[in-house]
Amino acid sequence: MNFGELLEEVLDSTVRPDRERQAKRSINSVVRTMSLSGDHWRDLREEILSERQDYQQQVGQEVKNLTLPARFRKVSYIRRDSPILHPATGAVGGGQLSGGFQAALEYNLIRPNQIKQEGRILQNTYYLSGTSILLNQAVVDEVLFWGYYEYPIRMTAPNDENWITNLMPDLVIDWASQFLMASLGDKDRAAGFGALQNLQLSVFMDDALRDHEMNAGVGR
Repeated sequence: MNFGELLEEVLDSTVRPDRERQAKRSINSVVRTMSLSGDHWRDLREEILSERQDYQQQVGQEVKNLTLPARFRKVSYIRRDSPILHPATGAVGGGQLSGGFQAALEYNLIRPNQIKQEGRILQNTYYLSGTSILLNQAVVDEVLFWGYYEYPIRMTAPNDENWITNLMPDLVIDWASQFLMASLGDKDRAAGFGALQNLQLSVFMDDALRDHEMNAGVGR
């Protein structure tokens, strides 16, 4: 359901068409709370940060300063192809080593004050600062990709929607109605909506946890 349809349902359920502004705020609060209740894959975005070029010429240290996306919530992972460097020359592959790459390497999140140890910048790390993310790479211009979670948009237009409003519209309606009744001091009706909301929310969270904890090895 879209925002306009949800709003109509909440105003009809509560029989308070005079509280449209509070109902809109309640709907957005519910959607935001549900989105932040876990690491839902529907809120996960993945992007390529940089493309690999000629490693033979690009081995070295590089620090990237990237602007975070507008609705950035938190990093899920940052990974890159992990080159096998020759211990003597520093070149990728070659010599007695077979192949140029091994399993993907995951970057480690650190605090800004941990960027250096014994005067040396820690490689393959990142930290967040304001609206930026700083990456400390061991190889310049490598294939680098990341996954991050987004905050949901704040719905204002009647046609606005997201995966929560489409997947669990009744939960959003009942929860927003509970918020609205509670704000008006109608505890009995708020409790009635709350009973429906609690039942649906438990089902929603059970389903979300099953998705998050799925065993990739056996697919269940």
